[in-house]
Amino acid sequence: MKNEDPFKEEKEISHHLDQFHVTVPDFPLQKNWIDRISAPFFEEAPNPLQTVSLTTTAVTLIQTIPVVVAMAVPVLLVWIL
Repeated sequence: MKNEDPFKEEKEISHHLDQFHVTVPDFPLQKNWIDRISAPFFEEAPNPLQTVSLTTTAVTLIQTIPVVVAMAVPVLLVWIL
């Protein structure tokens, strides 16, 4: 399957591709022991918020509640004292 030429039917594309000469370096198929040991430390951590879908109402509440609390606390402190 790998040795089949996918452009065997298209002569023009095959002609253009034959103009280029590319050397592909040999890549090791097996990882060395340092890569195998260090792989868990460098893999991407899962995003816990990916499953949470925030609606516009939730975003608005997240933004306004701290402002309301910040304005209410001094008023309550003056009223109590």
